[in-house]
Amino acid sequence: MTEHGCDDTLRFTQQFAADNNLVFEPIKQWLGDFGSYCDCEALANVEEKYEGS
Repeated sequence: MTEHGCDDTLRFTQQFAADNNLVFEPIKQWLGDFGSYCDCEALANVEEKYEGS
């Protein structure tokens, strides 16, 4: 695994939430609803969902 490779967690998403004073659990649940259980899945699935917006 590289320094910034996927570690099968939402650690970057959680850090983003903390840095922006956002509650992480609702974000985690929302991402899970789209099948995103790690940072790389979150990026891919959210991009796909909002690609046409």
